Amino acid sequence: MWLDEYKEAGENIRHYSTLRFTIFTLFFAIFTGLSAVAFSKDLLPSFDIKFAAKFFGLLFTIAFLVIEWHVKTYVDHFVKRAKAWRRNNVQFHFACILVPASQHFSVSLTHCLQHLAA
Repeated sequence: MWLDEYKEAGENIRHYSTLRFTIFTLFFAIFTGLSAVAFSKDLLPSFDIKFAAKFFGLLFTIAFLVIEWHVKTYVDHFVKRAKAWRRNNVQFHFACILVPASQHFSVSLTHCLQHLAA
């Protein structure tokens, strides 16, 4: 039934939206640790360690940017699907409910009842 698909799209949107914030938290934690090593003056790590921290910071930034882009693509996909299901099916149900059986209409009452029962 279309309502189940619509609910599932909403659940997927909610899941991926939550995942975006979780990924940002993880990115912030990793980036803060690498920045502390790369730009610290108190610890005075060697040049190789500072360079490695800066390199991995850039690498993690690119990786998390790609992950964020993919998650945003998933969210956009499910939003489009949910809008399409809502637009197509809500109009159909309103047509079934609002149009009297005595009027000639492309949607028959029997077809409406079969669709609602499905």
